[in-house]
Amino acid sequence: MKQNCTHILRLYVTGIDDDNKEAISLFEKMLKSKLGENYTLETIDILANPDLANNDKIIATPTLIRTLPSPAQKVIVDFNNEKKLLLGMELVLEG
Repeated sequence: MKQNCTHILRLYVTGIDDDNKEAISLFEKMLKSKLGENYTLETIDILANPDLANNDKIIATPTLIRTLPSPAQKVIVDFNNEKKLLLGMELVLEG
């Protein structure tokens, strides 16, 4: 984990195909533009790691879990709606 991270995120996906790779890459660019280097993103394929998904009670993918800052928050991700995603992660204020 990076030192001095302000955000620790875990992204659950179903399979790592070309579409998911592209969406994750765009998501990482958005995170970098909003948070700079102050975040850690772990991407987890539930097909390869079902126990991790079960432990975090993942019921749909893609799902993003923000563990830092507290309180922890879980958001079902819509990569096509950046504003909703940012609001769900509390990176921007509504309005």
